[in-house]
Amino acid sequence: MKVRHIIFLTAMAVEILLFFYCLLKKSNHVPAGYICAALSLVLLICTGWLLLFPKVTPIEATGEYQIKREDCFYTDTSRLETYSNDGSYRELPISFWYPVECHEPQSCTLVVFSHGSFGTEDSNETLYRELEVMDI
Repeated sequence: MKVRHIIFLTAMAVEILLFFYCLLKKSNHVPAGYICAALSLVLLICTGWLLLFPKVTPIEATGEYQIKREDCFYTDTSRLETYSNDGSYRELPISFWYPVECHEPQSCTLVVFSHGSFGTEDSNETLYRELEVMDI
């Protein structure tokens, strides 16, 4: 186990003890006791968040090509947007990544990639940058 994890888990244990101490030692429902408990709970949540989702520095791309990105929105007229009640059609955001040297992007090799649930369009940017131009 990394030292970082041990530090965060120790901090979380102390925060849990602080939370229960604040709850047990508040006298006659004093607002300060509730504030102490609430703040210790917020601190516990923040520490847990940092433990579960550490800051990740992106990996530098090693490919030889400079990459260009274009973002487009396509409207799927065969489906209504289920997240609104205005009768609009479903919009699909699509990003195209291609080498700057490719003067006709529509002639480049196409790779379809979906980041899946809970992902973001930039979560695999390093992967997109590593794809090399291939002649098929």
